[in-house]
Amino acid sequence: MEITKKNNKIYFNDNDIATANLSIKKGSQAVYLELIKVDKRYRRKKHATKMIYGVLDYLKENSYTYISLSPLPLEADGISLDELISFYEYFGFRRSIDADYTYPYLMEKTL
Repeated sequence: MEITKKNNKIYFNDNDIATANLSIKKGSQAVYLELIKVDKRYRRKKHATKMIYGVLDYLKENSYTYISLSPLPLEADGISLDELISFYEYFGFRRSIDADYTYPYLMEKTL
Protein backbone atom coordinates (compact mmCIF):
# COMPACT_ATOMS: atom_id res chain seq x y z
CA MET A 1 0.00 0.00 0.00
CA GLU A 2 1.35 3.39 -0.98
CA ILE A 3 0.99 6.13 1.63
CA THR A 4 1.73 9.77 0.85
CA LYS A 5 1.61 12.64 3.33
CA LYS A 6 1.40 16.18 1.93
CA ASN A 7 0.77 19.23 4.08
CA ASN A 8 -2.34 18.41 6.09
CA LYS A 9 -3.42 15.37 4.01
CA ILE A 10 -2.64 11.66 4.03
CA TYR A 11 -3.36 9.62 0.90
CA PHE A 12 -3.55 5.81 0.76
CA ASN A 13 -3.51 3.87 -2.51
CA ASP A 14 -3.72 0.10 -2.81
CA ASN A 15 -2.77 -0.50 -6.47
CA ASP A 16 -5.60 1.79 -7.65
CA ILE A 17 -8.09 -0.82 -6.38
CA ALA A 18 -8.86 1.09 -3.19
CA THR A 19 -7.98 4.60 -2.05
CA ALA A 20 -8.45 6.65 1.10
CA ASN A 21 -7.95 10.34 1.89
CA LEU A 22 -7.56 11.86 5.33
CA SER A 23 -7.24 15.43 6.58
CA ILE A 24 -5.06 16.16 9.58
CA LYS A 25 -6.55 18.56 12.08
CA LYS A 26 -4.00 21.37 12.39
CA GLY A 27 -2.00 21.31 15.60
CA SER A 28 -3.31 17.95 16.81
CA GLN A 29 -3.01 14.21 16.43
CA ALA A 30 -6.56 13.99 15.08
CA VAL A 31 -7.63 13.14 11.53
CA TYR A 32 -10.81 13.20 9.50
CA LEU A 33 -11.41 10.35 7.07
CA GLU A 34 -12.73 12.06 3.96
CA LEU A 35 -13.12 9.03 1.74
CA ILE A 36 -12.56 5.34 1.17
CA LYS A 37 -13.30 4.33 -2.39
CA VAL A 38 -13.03 0.93 -4.05
CA ASP A 39 -13.04 0.47 -7.82
CA LYS A 40 -16.43 -0.98 -8.89
CA ARG A 41 -14.81 -4.15 -10.24
CA TYR A 42 -13.40 -5.00 -6.80
CA ARG A 43 -16.29 -4.16 -4.48
CA ARG A 44 -17.58 -6.66 -1.92
CA LYS A 45 -14.20 -8.44 -1.95
CA LYS A 46 -12.78 -7.09 1.35
CA HIS A 47 -10.72 -4.29 -0.22
CA ALA A 48 -12.41 -1.61 1.92
CA THR A 49 -11.73 -3.76 4.99
CA LYS A 50 -8.06 -4.05 4.00
CA MET A 51 -7.94 -0.28 3.49
CA ILE A 52 -9.48 0.62 6.86
CA TYR A 53 -7.08 -1.75 8.62
CA GLY A 54 -4.19 -0.10 6.75
CA VAL A 55 -5.40 3.39 7.69
CA LEU A 56 -5.90 2.50 11.37
CA ASP A 57 -2.52 0.74 11.59
CA TYR A 58 -0.75 3.71 10.01
CA LEU A 59 -2.45 6.16 12.37
CA LYS A 60 -1.53 4.12 15.45
CA GLU A 61 2.07 3.67 14.28
CA ASN A 62 2.36 7.42 13.77
CA SER A 63 0.86 8.42 17.13
CA TYR A 64 -2.46 9.77 15.89
CA THR A 65 -5.02 9.54 18.67
CA TYR A 66 -8.41 10.28 17.12
CA ILE A 67 -10.23 9.74 13.84
CA SER A 68 -13.65 10.96 12.76
CA LEU A 69 -15.73 10.54 9.61
CA SER A 70 -19.13 11.22 8.11
CA PRO A 71 -20.34 8.12 6.28
CA LEU A 72 -21.83 9.04 2.93
CA PRO A 73 -22.46 6.62 0.08
CA LEU A 74 -20.72 7.92 -3.04
CA GLU A 75 -22.87 6.24 -5.67
CA ALA A 76 -26.53 5.22 -5.92
CA ASP A 77 -25.59 1.65 -6.89
CA GLY A 78 -22.99 1.27 -4.12
CA ILE A 79 -23.25 0.46 -0.44
CA SER A 80 -26.23 1.93 1.45
CA LEU A 81 -25.90 4.41 4.32
CA ASP A 82 -27.00 1.77 6.84
CA GLU A 83 -24.44 -0.71 5.52
CA LEU A 84 -21.76 1.97 5.62
CA ILE A 85 -22.55 2.86 9.23
CA SER A 86 -22.46 -0.84 10.17
CA PHE A 87 -19.13 -1.22 8.36
CA TYR A 88 -17.53 1.52 10.47
CA GLU A 89 -19.18 0.30 13.68
CA TYR A 90 -17.50 -3.07 13.08
CA PHE A 91 -14.16 -1.26 13.41
CA GLY A 92 -15.12 0.45 16.65
CA PHE A 93 -16.45 3.77 15.37
CA ARG A 94 -19.36 5.23 17.33
CA ARG A 95 -21.76 8.06 16.67
CA SER A 96 -20.20 11.31 17.84
CA ILE A 97 -21.87 13.56 20.38
CA ASP A 98 -20.81 16.38 18.05
CA ALA A 99 -23.14 15.15 15.29
CA ASP A 100 -25.42 17.97 14.14
CA TYR A 101 -27.47 19.04 11.14
CA THR A 102 -24.27 19.68 9.14
CA TYR A 103 -22.81 16.22 9.93
CA PRO A 104 -25.81 14.17 11.12
CA TYR A 105 -23.99 10.81 10.96
CA LEU A 106 -20.63 11.95 12.33
CA MET A 107 -18.71 9.00 13.76
CA GLU A 108 -15.50 8.86 15.78
CA LYS A 109 -12.92 6.52 17.22
CA THR A 110 -10.18 7.03 19.77
CA LEU A 111 -7.01 5.20 18.80
